[in-house]
Amino acid sequence: MNKMYIEDIKKLRPSFKFGDMTMTDWFEVNEGRGYCIIKSGLKHADGLTKSPYDYEHFKGGNTATKEVLKHFNNWWETIKQK
Repeated sequence: MNKMYIEDIKKLRPSFKFGDMTMTDWFEVNEGRGYCIIKSGLKHADGLTKSPYDYEHFKGGNTATKEVLKHFNNWWETIKQK
């Protein structure tokens, strides 16, 4: 498992087929003093249809960034195995 950091996650552009179209998702990372959130950026207009890379995880506290990165890396390894 290659551990990814914030800059690595921001560069990810996973693609998938949606009907006849190839869609590309991305991830947004926001962090500040005492919080961190990573979420996927691609949202369908109907609000219900989800990308296979749909993801959102938030933590608050002194170790928020570390915990969110750990959660994302575990999730990414799981999704890559599918």
